[in-house]
This record gives sequence, structure tokens and C-alpha cells, in this order.
Amino acid sequence: MPKASISQHRQTTFLFLGLLLLGLITTLALSLSGTYVWDDVFLVQHNAQLTSSQGWRDVFLHGTWQGAMGREGQAYHPIAMLSFWLETQLFGKQLVISRIVNILVHMSVTLCVFLLLLRWLNDRLAAWWGGLFFAFHPGMTEPIMWLTGRHDTLGVLFALLACLCWPTTQEDVEHGPRYLWIRAAGAGLLSMAAFLCKEIHVVMPSLFAIFMLWNPNNIERKSWHWGWLLMPTVGVGSVFLIRASIGISSSTALVESSLWSHLHHYTSIVWHYLWHALTLQNGLTIASYSPLPVWYTLTLLGVLLLTIVWLFWLWFRQNTYAGGALFGLGWFLICLSPYTVSVPTLKLLGNRYLYFPAVGLCVLIGLAVNGLRKHASARSLWLVGSVGSLLLLYAGVTLHQESKHWKDALSLYGADLQRRPKDGHILYHYGHAVRMKKGCKGALEYFAAATRYAPVYGRAWRNYAGCLINLHRHTRALSAAKRALELLPHEPSSYYNLGVAFVRLGRFQQSLKVVQRGQKRFPRYRSLLRLLFQLQRYLATHPKQRPPSSLPTTNTSQ
Repeated sequence: MPKASISQHRQTTFLFLGLLLLGLITTLALSLSGTYVWDDVFLVQHNAQLTSSQGWRDVFLHGTWQGAMGREGQAYHPIAMLSFWLETQLFGKQLVISRIVNILVHMSVTLCVFLLLLRWLNDRLAAWWGGLFFAFHPGMTEPIMWLTGRHDTLGVLFALLACLCWPTTQEDVEHGPRYLWIRAAGAGLLSMAAFLCKEIHVVMPSLFAIFMLWNPNNIERKSWHWGWLLMPTVGVGSVFLIRASIGISSSTALVESSLWSHLHHYTSIVWHYLWHALTLQNGLTIASYSPLPVWYTLTLLGVLLLTIVWLFWLWFRQNTYAGGALFGLGWFLICLSPYTVSVPTLKLLGNRYLYFPAVGLCVLIGLAVNGLRKHASARSLWLVGSVGSLLLLYAGVTLHQESKHWKDALSLYGADLQRRPKDGHILYHYGHAVRMKKGCKGALEYFAAATRYAPVYGRAWRNYAGCLINLHRHTRALSAAKRALELLPHEPSSYYNLGVAFVRLGRFQQSLKVVQRGQKRFPRYRSLLRLLFQLQRYLATHPKQRPPSSLPTTNTSQ
């Protein structure tokens, strides 16, 4: 690249970075303070690993939830958790510092988006528009403001650094095979780091494959160049081996579902995020998931397939934009594919899930800007630029408004509750926030409503049972605890609540059976161990008497 061109790119990059910093300070600075919300309470605020001198090692030896709370799970995000450990060692646990770090990570990701668009499209204006769309889209609120969202942002940062490391230009090729393999190996290591932040980055080899098909800089491909894909594949495969070595499962029962079931869920998920991305919306924090009607799914699948076929046809006819459009659309679709096996299980659509796929949409925006510059009239360009600027301003204002909801849990879930007052999942989370602040007396009505509007949502029944126990309404608590155990047999607190409910009603033998069953399944769950010990000791000496006040009466709802 000529020196003059390099100098221009540097000036453009620094100017973009300055505007980005100013814009994010303007939109987010007033929302930095507040309280820990949602999973941040458990993964950051009360996570003893982060204050331990051995925490840097423990985050690699245990699953994310197991290390924080002793709860089994498939999440394994050691690098993201390591960033919290380093931050805690340097500054202590300070919410404002954590959110500033999150903003800096988001800035770094946005800069990578800008640099990639600059490299792939060789168009500074296209890179500007794509980068600004990514930076200020309202859907970015959650991964920025939610501390646990760093698992997403940091993972995407490593993923995009891997893309920057990947051989892209003919100049790279001219350095020789050794240089190319080193760069591919670096991309593989960065892909591995991305996967160690969030499981979504299992798709990295696929993204590199479609990038090589696109070949935006017209590299003279040789057959052995495809061997570069071995590097990110090995990186991703290594993470699977690490997970298996410490006992973290990477399988799910949903993988065995029918092809139609996968397509149905996948199309529903794609439509949800595509709609929110194109309309510059930030979805509900607690957005309950249900698949689209069959006819709607078939229609969307048909439109999607026709679009892909049309783009392929244009590409084969040497249309320079069709290949890039296929890459951008492919990036968006591939990055959403892993959620096909997680969203139907969680029954929730997180706003953060848009973060990685949105990079593909930025490519499409960059291509559109590039095409308009080359083919549209000056008047049309002025009109499109004006409309785009207004939309960008709207996005920034919306991002500012949405970020203010993250002040505390009541504000966060309260905003959702105003929009959907009969959503059981939202009622549960709002009730949990009320319980943390005002106790079970204030939260009971919300948990009760959550069980009515979401009768198969196990967490609502578990917390409803726990609060009934705490308020000494043991008969109603028993039926609620039974229902919670039916729906949440994988949660140790379900066994605990039912065991306590039986104890409070004087049904010790039934309590003992439930607690023994739970303790056998969760041998390290302390509350169950403590209750089992107290029951066995008491029944050995007072088999027919009512329980003493020393037996536990509180739940462990979370």
C-alpha cells in the first residue's frame, strides 16, 4: 500500500476513534453508576474467585457457574472471568470501573469493525458508516451495560482480531508461505481465545471459510491456502478437549431434534434479531421465546433461500457486490446458528445475542455505501446521507435512554414490565428484584402472577415456593415446591425447598427421601447436606415429634 494511502488511513482511523469516544461518553456517561443486576450479582459481586489470589487459576479449572456458585452448568468462559479477576485485583469490585472497562472493550470491537471494513472494502466512508452503526445501535445496550455482557464483547474482540490477523491481501501472500502460516496460526489462537469467552465462537472456522470464498482483495488462491482453515479448527477443537478434561459437557439433547424443528427455531431466531437490527430497536431484557407460526416460518425460509440463490446467481455473473453481500448475510446467519440449540431451552432471547451477528450487517451497510458512492447522483447521496445521519442520531438517543434502565434491577425489569405486564418471565425477574430489596412479603404477588402467566416456568414456581415457606404458608408452599421439582429436577434448590416444606408440615420421612434424592444428585450442595444432617440427627432421637425451630425455614431461590 502506498505511503500516502497508509497516512490517510491512519488519519481516518484516529478521527473515527475520537468521534467514537466522544459519542460513547455522551450517550453512556450518565449511566455508569448503579447497582449490580441480574447474573452480575452472582458472577461478579459475590464471586469469591475474583478476590482470591488463586482465582486466575480457578477460572480455568471450573465452569463459570460452578466456580462462582457451585452450580453445575455448561458455561465455560475463563478468559472473560479472568478479566474480572484482574480488574478486581487492581481496583476492587467497583461497578463504575467495570462498566468503563466494558465501554473500552466495546470501543475496541467497534474499531476492529472499522478496520476490517477498511481492509475488505477499501472505502473509508463505508467503514465509517458500518462502524458507527455497530457502535450506537440500541441493541448494543445490554452487552455494554451488563457486566456479564463482557463474555460477549470480549469474545467478539478476539474473533475480530483473528480476522485482522488472517491473510487478506496479495501483499500478505507475497511474504511467503511461512509468514502466511504464522498469521493463520495467530488467527487460530485468537479464535481459541474467543471460544474461551463464549461458546458462540465455535463458528470461527466457518466464517473464515466463507471469507476465503468471497476473497474481496482477489488473492491468487492456491490449493494449499485452504489448509489455513486447519488453524482455527484446531483452536476451536482444543477448547472442546479442555472442556471435556474438566468435566464440562458440550452436548445437548436438542441436537437430536428433527431437521424441521431446527429450521423452525432457527428461522424464528433469525427473524427476531433481523427485525430488531433493521428497525434500530433494543428488545426486552427478558424477552420470552416462542417459535413463529409454521406458515410464517415457511414464508421467511422461502424468502431467505430465494435471496441467497439470487445473490449466488449475481456472483457467478461477476457482480462485485454479490460476493460481499453473501459474506455479510452468511456471517449474520452463521453467527446465529448456535442459538438454535440454546434459545429453545432457555426460552429467552437475549439482546446480547445480536452483538456478533451484527458485524455481518455492518458489511452489508458498507457495501451499500460503497455502491451508492459509485453509482448514485450527488443529490441522491446527499439525501441518503441526511436520512442516515438522522437514523444514527436516533440510534444514539435510544442507546442513551436504554442505558438508563440499568441503574438497578427494579428499573431494568420495571421497564420490561411496563411494556408486557402479563409476561411470566418478566414478572419472575421483577419479583426477584423486589425480594432482594423488600423481602418475600412484597415479592409474593409477582411470583404468584408469574406462575399464572407462565405455568411451565420452573424458576417462578421455585421462588414462589421459597417465599411461601419464608412467610410460613406451608400448605401452599408444598404444592408449589412439588411443581418446581417437576419442572426443575436439575436445580438443587428445588429439592431443598420441597424438603423444607415437608419438614414444616411434620412429614419428616417424606422430607428425608426428597433430600436424600437431591443430595445423591448434587453431593456438593451445602444446603442439602446441612438439611440432611439435621434431619437424620433429629429423627434418630425424636422420630414422632414436630421439628424444632433450629431446622431451616428459608429457601435458596435465585
